[in-house]
Amino acid sequence: MQHVPQQVVYPDHQNSDGFKLKFDYHDKQHALKFFLVGDFERFLEPSDEDCDPDAKTRIIDEHKISGFCCHRVTDLLQ
Repeated sequence: MQHVPQQVVYPDHQNSDGFKLKFDYHDKQHALKFFLVGDFERFLEPSDEDCDPDAKTRIIDEHKISGFCCHRVTDLLQ
């Protein structure tokens, strides 16, 4: 009983504005000149390693990177 009870409130299905994600406190943001968004593409490749028979887990597949992309987002002139 140390904390007050909480209640989950779901968006009203009659109000379409209730389904939009919005942020109202813009004065609390940190100004950034730019930011980077990165994405890696990879595939699973079967592992060739011999696992320790006493281990509780074993490696089946490994992630192999096949490509990546980095996108700069900014309001500055190029």
